Amino acid sequence: MQMMKYATPILALLLAACGGDEGNTDAVVATPSTSSSIAQVLLNQYSSNEVNLNTVLATEPLYSESVQTSSNANGKQEASIERYDTISIQNKTFIEEQFRFNSISQQWMSLLANDSTTLYLMDGQWGHLGQAKVTSKGNDIILDYGNDIQYIISGTSRDISNVAVMDVNLSKNNNQTGPDYSLFKTPAPAFPAGSKAYYIGKSPLKTTYRSRYSNAVNFKSIDEWTAFYSINSKNTLDSSNLCPFQFDLTRKTVVFSNNPYASQKCTAKEQPYELRTIKQQQLLIMTPNQTENNSFIRKEFYAISNGNLLEGEVQEPFELANGTVSASGFFSLEVGFNKTAINHLLKHGGLPASAQLR
Repeated sequence: MQMMKYATPILALLLAACGGDEGNTDAVVATPSTSSSIAQVLLNQYSSNEVNLNTVLATEPLYSESVQTSSNANGKQEASIERYDTISIQNKTFIEEQFRFNSISQQWMSLLANDSTTLYLMDGQWGHLGQAKVTSKGNDIILDYGNDIQYIISGTSRDISNVAVMDVNLSKNNNQTGPDYSLFKTPAPAFPAGSKAYYIGKSPLKTTYRSRYSNAVNFKSIDEWTAFYSINSKNTLDSSNLCPFQFDLTRKTVVFSNNPYASQKCTAKEQPYELRTIKQQQLLIMTPNQTENNSFIRKEFYAISNGNLLEGEVQEPFELANGTVSASGFFSLEVGFNKTAINHLLKHGGLPASAQLR
């Protein structure tokens, strides 16, 4: 979903409840015992009630703001809103839209919500997702994109009337997981009456391979690529965490080295990789080394397609922990708002009165 712009793996799956209004209610409520795995996490992590997402999204869109942080003339950091996204269900189809405020026309302008850079492995080739058909599964919804790619979405809702804006986002302390509303030029007071926040989790029903980054290369196969960057060569790859690495082809291991220009040294020295042929495509899959502070591990992959090196993530279905097995898989998390709540944020997000949604 486009609105998952703060999407992160859930590193601590069963956090203490966030506190807040314990008396909130919604039209459709389910007990935790009958809830999906994702909904159980959301119910444990937030003071909220489970909702029937098909009913909610078919009745009204949910809104998610895009907060930008910049420095003013005095060098002080300030945050403002320049865009919002919506999700809804229309004619049993999942609709995603984006809008950017035009300061000249003083109107919200619709943007293309199609992601032209993200690729998914389907039918033996890499392609883009179209619109998803929606079916209900209890209180959850299933998004069916065809080509054997399906996601399940669960949600909970919280009445945030009179709740401080800093208390509704992805963590209790609002650290590193959402917009810093405290940086608004005019501090936003508590949400007005009728405001609601929706905590939405999304996970694939089957293992899904998604690439969001690609670079043109001259290699025709993963074997050529790994040989070029093997430990027997002088070539090294720079990863996103600034730790150069090479491949030990014999031991099927990625070997890291410290970047001499980076102040932070690399903690991992090596990690295993494996080569898999999936849907007629060869993938090199790396699993980061597990640490005590990171119980959730997301696998990364590389592939060669049409002269491009694809880098992506392996999304596996989310499973709750039990007495013998740790939580596994993937789900992304986002906070959505109803119109009353998003208008409150737009009002204090550096936008004129004309930006209020009607």
